[in-house]
Amino acid sequence: MESSPVIQLVPYIVALSTGFITICSTVFLYIRHRGKVFLYFSLLSFAMLSKLLHLIIKLYFAGFPPGNGYVIIILKIAKAVGISLLFYVLPVLINHVMLVKTDLPKKIIFAFLSVSALIIYFIDILTESGFSHHYVITNSFFVLIALYCIGTVIFNFKRISDKRLKIIISTFFILAIIFFPLLLSDIINMGTTVQLPAFFIIINILSVIFCLFYLSPPSHKEEIKPEGYFQDKYRITRREKEIIDLIITGCSNKEISDQMHISISTVEKHIYSIYQKLNINNRVQLINLIQSGL
Repeated sequence: MESSPVIQLVPYIVALSTGFITICSTVFLYIRHRGKVFLYFSLLSFAMLSKLLHLIIKLYFAGFPPGNGYVIIILKIAKAVGISLLFYVLPVLINHVMLVKTDLPKKIIFAFLSVSALIIYFIDILTESGFSHHYVITNSFFVLIALYCIGTVIFNFKRISDKRLKIIISTFFILAIIFFPLLLSDIINMGTTVQLPAFFIIINILSVIFCLFYLSPPSHKEEIKPEGYFQDKYRITRREKEIIDLIITGCSNKEISDQMHISISTVEKHIYSIYQKLNINNRVQLINLIQSGL
């Protein structure tokens, strides 16, 4: 017996709720800490949320006739923007987490896929042609991005030295491998099955856990200390060394500012200088670099 559209909506509503929580949490963390990883997670959650909104309305209208065609158009636009954004944000986020630099050629390729998908979606929306081939093209983009992300994790996993981060990345990876065939089948068939909201719920929960981990002090922080040779090699000043020590203990920029009796802008300038000298982008990379003894 086939369930009603309203019953089918339940997992999507739950996924939608976790998505809103994830976006609010990551935006708050980005505003407070200015970490790029929080911004990437916010954009990723928005991309998934737009897809969910489209499917929720699609399910709702399966049981009730649409009252306003403009609603459908707006949601199609939201879906187009969200999925196109996914093609850029997801690989950049994976690179960031796996300590891989997203250089200009990669940015151009990701941007090309993203903009191309957006154009294809908008042509279909504006012409109302029901152009079926656009699903083949955008799904091909999805497969390419997914394979790139999987390959990036596999070939760079050894670079991650923090055990807790390895566990989180492994969990993400295993879930992606399990859900990938199901998600691809769901997207190709344009169905409204439960695997998509289930995957989004789990990813949203893990995203919040990852962001909280990103801010927490390392479990092995007593083992992480930049030695004298490290300071000499990278020309780290005494002030920068003090800030590195506080970063390692999990202090936020504001807490560093309070402890060192300097302004937050001064802290940010010192951190920027440290990142430039070490050629890194975030705190996780800093800890990994110190642990590696490079």
